Amino acid sequence: MEQLIRIDQKAIIKNEAMFESNFDAFRSNAMKGYPSGLQNFINNMKRGSSTSGPIDVDLTKPAVHQLWNTVKGIISFGTRIMQPFLKLFGSEVGNGLSPFAVDIETPG
Repeated sequence: MEQLIRIDQKAIIKNEAMFESNFDAFRSNAMKGYPSGLQNFINNMKRGSSTSGPIDVDLTKPAVHQLWNTVKGIISFGTRIMQPFLKLFGSEVGNGLSPFAVDIETPG
């Protein structure tokens, strides 16, 4: 149990540090390769676009209920695309199709 508490405390410290640094996850400006795009990605998500982010969340309320309409749409979209694709390979309900490949109506 003590080990679990320490792991949780480390995660809290890391999350607080990320938010306090405004998601600047690097110690130097000499970024190369994959990490070089992270800050650009975060900045784009903060600005938002016609197809994604930002999503306003009231931190005093459970986020799951605030985000559910967006998440449900993503799940439904993926399911509508993947079920016909999987059927091409013989997957159907009861025969290889994941029980999670369904529309989910509630967040839990």
